[in-house]
Amino acid sequence: MEGRVYQYCRSPAPLQAFESGPPEGSERFLVVMGGLTDGLLPTAYTPLLAAAVAAEGWSTVQPLFRGSYCQFGTGGLDRDVADLSSLLAFLRDRRGAKHVALLGHSTGCQITTRFLASDGTGGAEELRSMVVLAVLQAPVSDREAGPLSGVDVPEMVAEARALVHAGNGSTIVSRALYGFIPLSAQRALDLFDRLGADDMFSSDMSGTELSSRLGHLSSCGAHVVLALSMADEYVPLASSGGTAGYADLGKRLLAAASGDKGGEAEVTLLLIDGADHALSGKPQAESLVQAVLERIRCL
Repeated sequence: MEGRVYQYCRSPAPLQAFESGPPEGSERFLVVMGGLTDGLLPTAYTPLLAAAVAAEGWSTVQPLFRGSYCQFGTGGLDRDVADLSSLLAFLRDRRGAKHVALLGHSTGCQITTRFLASDGTGGAEELRSMVVLAVLQAPVSDREAGPLSGVDVPEMVAEARALVHAGNGSTIVSRALYGFIPLSAQRALDLFDRLGADDMFSSDMSGTELSSRLGHLSSCGAHVVLALSMADEYVPLASSGGTAGYADLGKRLLAAASGDKGGEAEVTLLLIDGADHALSGKPQAESLVQAVLERIRCL
């Protein structure tokens, strides 16, 4: 990919982003955010998506956050949201952004969902008002994917609870998450404890619990697309061959995100058959790209 790199934030840490798109620039930006361990080019379909939206007059921005690559283990969603807010403020003030689409892959879905939750502050509301589309690609439960993490999750969570209760949430409880990543007690609970900060898409959550995490999406001002990979290796319901069960979970997520508005909410569900977590297959990647194009052409 070709484009420009710039620093969008100086404090509390210098952060950079890569922008590609129409040579003449644009007032419309697609922000692509990856998941745990991701940074630039978080998925193989990112160049395909960027080229497709560029043809529609959109620039694509891939930001680095303080939690990018291996740094997520000592941070949290609030820090990610703060970095996203800094990026959007930069795009507005320095790049002339008028409209923004957010695409979150994996944990990028949690970042997007958390960002779109209103906190009542004027500055944050102004940034959120720029967002016209939010795509949650592969919204999964880290808690349910725990067996793939390479650590004894129940033991780690028990230790983390004790440390957080004692006021030591920053203590490292594992240095082997996914083989090599240090993880603080608080972040361990965020990711792997029931109803932790990142627990938004688990299959064992009640309708009320899902609504408490997703219900605000129905009134966030943006169209929301829930894009589920029906062969996602990080979802037990999908990886075990339970396609029908995963589709049912998708319907529950849709209902929770639609809130009281039901079918009138600006939320749609996209089930991508045969897709793995990162849409590594070309037909599956093209399905997502087409869905994004259909939505931005309506804006």
